[in-house]
Amino acid sequence: MSEKTEKLEQLFTHVENKKLISGAVLAAEQGSPIFIKTLGKADVDTNEDIHEETMFEIASLTKSFTGMSIMILQEQGKLTAQDPIHTYIPEFPYQEKGIKIHHLLTHTSGLPEYIEIFEEHWNRDQIACNKDIIDYFIENKPDLIGAPDEKFQYSNTGYILLAEIIERLSGQAYGDFVKEHIFEPLCMTRTRAYAQRMEEPIDGYAKGYIYFKDENKFELPDGFDQHAYVYFLDGAKGDGQVSSTVKDLFKWTESLKTEVLVKTKTMEQIVKPTQLKDGRHSHYTHGFHFGMKAGYGYGWKMEEDNELGRIITHDGYAAGYSSGVVIYPDQDITIIYISNMDFSEGPLNKIHHEIMLEIENIMFNRMFKYPELQNVKS
Repeated sequence: MSEKTEKLEQLFTHVENKKLISGAVLAAEQGSPIFIKTLGKADVDTNEDIHEETMFEIASLTKSFTGMSIMILQEQGKLTAQDPIHTYIPEFPYQEKGIKIHHLLTHTSGLPEYIEIFEEHWNRDQIACNKDIIDYFIENKPDLIGAPDEKFQYSNTGYILLAEIIERLSGQAYGDFVKEHIFEPLCMTRTRAYAQRMEEPIDGYAKGYIYFKDENKFELPDGFDQHAYVYFLDGAKGDGQVSSTVKDLFKWTESLKTEVLVKTKTMEQIVKPTQLKDGRHSHYTHGFHFGMKAGYGYGWKMEEDNELGRIITHDGYAAGYSSGVVIYPDQDITIIYISNMDFSEGPLNKIHHEIMLEIENIMFNRMFKYPELQNVKS
């Protein structure tokens, strides 16, 4: 056992003893995992353990697959990232604004967040799908929050439209496209687009729980008003909806070094942070490290650090689930983290980020500390 692996074992012995997460973690260097850890329950009612093949919802990590899908279509000659979106969705409003596919990919379109709109205006007894979201924008034309390229404003709306473009140009459902063009070529056999509340259950799937620490009680989020979106937005895809495992996600991150899916030149385009009108390439969104130090490309966030080098990352959150991928290409190090335990006391969920930062410390031979819940409350 290497020194890094031994320290990771020590870290996660503490994490498990303190019941800080339920989930799966993978750390790798030089193309090989040096640590895989699973802990907690996939289903608390049946007492099913989480294992290496357990699937989790990865929420916004889905955006990296959507961005790749668009670039696969670009290499097929069916579109370019600089095309106006109205070339493919002519009925969508705001044509005079000149919104491009590039703007959707980089959250610089100025489109408002559909989740906030549907929280207020949608019938929560009905499950909304992408068509419902697009139709709402066509019928109501909510105000933009800015002009294209004016500012970065994280917006899931753009990725709903990207999924629509993928479906129209390929003639396939979003889930079928990512399966054929990404998951199958990479042998990601435990990854798929999946709407939990609309489809039949999957064996070996981790339910997402809200954890009431003081009562040591796990509850599904469906019964809580603040988490009601897990039901009525279950049909939305492109911004989320993919489920995967730590081992499959490692196949995904490793593929980014290769030309299995797209050419190197296209991959460089995917991980190039967009430039805003004020000239910034970074420092306009939150990355993995504290502070707004990152830029955003096509489904990925990018940072640079004098010690760590380039960093490619994204996180995902949906009630009951937290996920994160951090890639350090200059060091050939990767960290993958997925959890199905969401603390009822919101600030405690910072613990997921704290644990990942300690994994980073170990992977870069720095001092690490044992995360504690009381230290993340404030």
